[in-house]
Amino acid sequence: MLAADLDAGWLAPLREATRRDAIAALAALTQTLLGTDPGGAALWLENGLVIDPYNELVYRDLLRLHARLGEHHAIDDTLALLTRHLAGIGEKPSRETYALARHLKDQCDTRR
Repeated sequence: MLAADLDAGWLAPLREATRRDAIAALAALTQTLLGTDPGGAALWLENGLVIDPYNELVYRDLLRLHARLGEHHAIDDTLALLTRHLAGIGEKPSRETYALARHLKDQCDTRR
């Protein structure tokens, strides 16, 4: 976090802008890597969760990549991680995220 040791109100908008810029950069990098290195793209998305552990869109992209890579077990693990993080702020994953995870798992099951 930008200037983590400072607790000044004026820093909040700068921290948010920095977080958004970092997530946007990770999204661009991930898109670049998808065709040539999907495993590397997944690692970058996982790094994005350190920056923004509550961003469901990053988790959804990671779920899709796990399914693409055949990492069936990682779908449940990633959904569990999101659930734990959101529980810490009194929230739950959206219906869309649950539906995506279920759909991807069903796809993985039919490929076996």
